[in-house]
Amino acid sequence: MQDAVKRILGTTDMLRIHDAIVGRRISSAALTRAMRVIGLDKKALARILSISAAMMNRRLKSRVSLPKHEAERLYRLARLVDIASRIFGDDKKARSWLIHPVPALRGSRPVDLLETELSGKEVERVLYDVGNGGVA
Repeated sequence: MQDAVKRILGTTDMLRIHDAIVGRRISSAALTRAMRVIGLDKKALARILSISAAMMNRRLKSRVSLPKHEAERLYRLARLVDIASRIFGDDKKARSWLIHPVPALRGSRPVDLLETELSGKEVERVLYDVGNGGVA
């Protein structure tokens, strides 16, 4: 899972990802890849992207380009999955950390804090603290 960004978005090149997000060239097929790579169900991924279950179903069926805000949230999720995998050294441990409450995040689940850049940065900070010997 350490290559979630590449497996979901097709590249790890930041400028290409930026151009794809801004140019709305990230297909909704990336949602299916994200669910498979990360192990999330449709409901959980819809919540992270801040879209309804009905919208998620439409996205999955239509194969349209994702709006910028959804593509950016998808990238944020994939990037944090990669960071967690590197820090924990194990995909299963990384996935578990992301979906369970973390005391350092006031008992919130990291995946529930990925809707905004601000809270995503806080999840990232806590991950790096864990990697430097801190307690999650």
